[in-house]
Amino acid sequence: LELVGLDARIDLVCLSLAPTTTGPPLLEVNSDVGLTVVDGEGVSIEAVQRITPLGQTPPLQRLQVRLPAGAELLRLQGPESASAQPLPDRPGWYAVSFQKPVPGSLELRYTLRIPAPPVGVEWVFDGFELDSATAQTGHIAVAVVGDLRAQRERGEDKFLHRVNVSDLPATIRQPQIALAFRFFRRLRLPLRFERVPPLASVAPPTTLLVREGLVELLSLQRLQIRRGSLARLRFRWPGWQAAGWSAPIVDLPGGAEVRL
Repeated sequence: LELVGLDARIDLVCLSLAPTTTGPPLLEVNSDVGLTVVDGEGVSIEAVQRITPLGQTPPLQRLQVRLPAGAELLRLQGPESASAQPLPDRPGWYAVSFQKPVPGSLELRYTLRIPAPPVGVEWVFDGFELDSATAQTGHIAVAVVGDLRAQRERGEDKFLHRVNVSDLPATIRQPQIALAFRFFRRLRLPLRFERVPPLASVAPPTTLLVREGLVELLSLQRLQIRRGSLARLRFRWPGWQAAGWSAPIVDLPGGAEVRL
């Protein structure tokens, strides 16, 4: 070591570098996942996964990721024309490949779709697990569209904490969010979806027209649905046939049917 043109004092700091890994890469992963549950249609998923290699990990050209069960991968965005193919010998796992090795940190964006969750029973959402990841953290947001109510199933899970919607990253923050969580080590969220019980009110202004030999009843039912939705209405008119009334003529919107 030859030093030329320096002062009398020299400060040297020696650092030992982690050895270059020869096995699977060591990775730190942060996944932010947004679910939109549409009643009667399915679940759309938007996820952003930030991957940081640890130590002297060489540039990455291939990763293995486990997606949510039953998910259909609609789109994958990433560096170097990232593409994904299912692994035949590992159900639910995909191989993410890059045309050229990617040095340093990278970001993957997923768009997926899964079938609608069942109503009234536990439904577990998990996935976005990366092979060789030593640390996996992130956020998950659940938005509900329609007449469903989402709630987290009871149970102890120290790796899953509920947070305020304002604490979510902007990438997954959206209207109609019902639940928001931060997870550590793994993503596993047990949920239950229930139908929102309908709540409605009716204002029935009624007119009775009396003519010679004829009595006519006109009733306008103004129905206001304040919560949920209604698939069927039932009107009670006890003894209308015995009292001599004829079958009512009912006008309904939207092609609804009347059964007496």
